[in-house]
Amino acid sequence: MSKKSTSDLIAELKLERKENYPELKHSTRATVIAKSPNGLYLDMARAFEGHVSLKELGDKNLDEYSIGEVIEVFVAAEDRNQPGIFKLSIKQLEENHKWEKLNSLKEQELELKIVKVLKSGVEVEILETKQIGFIPYGYLDSREEPLKGQDKNNWLGLVIRGKIHELEQSRNKIILNHKVIAEKIRETRAKEIFNEISKGQRIKGTVVRTADFGVFVDIGGLDALVPSSELSWARFKKPSDLVKVGDEIEAIIFKIDPEKSRVALSVKQAQPDPWSTLGSDYGVGYSGKGKVVTQADFGVFIEVLPGVEALLHKSNFEGEEPKLGDEIEYQIINLETNKKRMGIKLVGHDQGTEVETSEEKEPEHV
Repeated sequence: MSKKSTSDLIAELKLERKENYPELKHSTRATVIAKSPNGLYLDMARAFEGHVSLKELGDKNLDEYSIGEVIEVFVAAEDRNQPGIFKLSIKQLEENHKWEKLNSLKEQELELKIVKVLKSGVEVEILETKQIGFIPYGYLDSREEPLKGQDKNNWLGLVIRGKIHELEQSRNKIILNHKVIAEKIRETRAKEIFNEISKGQRIKGTVVRTADFGVFVDIGGLDALVPSSELSWARFKKPSDLVKVGDEIEAIIFKIDPEKSRVALSVKQAQPDPWSTLGSDYGVGYSGKGKVVTQADFGVFIEVLPGVEALLHKSNFEGEEPKLGDEIEYQIINLETNKKRMGIKLVGHDQGTEVETSEEKEPEHV
């Protein structure tokens, strides 16, 4: 058998190198051949050499690797100055594995530890993969435990649950959603609540949102509505003038609609009608001061007490008509609490009027 020539051996070596040339941005297996303070040196298919720097070692320390050990590495790039020498990374390979695992958990609930509170949201550590993700405040529900009642400055270290909302590995972007889990919990609670509540029941809740048409109140897992008309016996401009988010209120349930998951509350019905609690002090002959709260063609309405108003007929005006907010002195000349009627006159005048104060209409007799 004839020996191979040098040129044949060189040709075979070139072919072997070509066939085993490491594919960039992919993983491969390599053998540890040396260790130094700068990292690991590895043999790749007996034809190429690779280097893993200290910062690319990943979770293990340099001492944990042994000479002759075969490990999996990520081929990051070929050294520009040394052809055949490749920059390798164990850290990137571990990151890729984490992203693969994260992609497989898209539909599952994840445990998330809050590690930073920002103006726009919170950064969290995904405990299953040890990666850092972000939850915008729009995807966070602070009404659920363990966030409920906690100041944002005390959120660090708390563990909440959430689902993956958006993943983009190329930008290292992980957006998570805690609210979707909270809403699911609240839906379950809402079904339980409808089995526990009844019309006419007195209940306590926490204000979670205000609107021009009313106030939404959390009654333990379900948001109930207090319409503006049921918020107070007294006049007010808008609900936010009376209550703010976080306030606890007591109300009466006056409407339940399980099919639409709606509950309506009344704060007014949970409080005495001010007409029924006027007391003996507010009898005929009583004099006091009140503010103009409404103007009408036939006169102005004066607030005697919050929720108790009387019409001062225009025949009682002295000169210019009183304006909203003006304070005037009046005297009660007639009172029918069962009909919510009160006759008043300006102090020093003989004329007066009585009115059903819940309606802004000209009374039948003045």
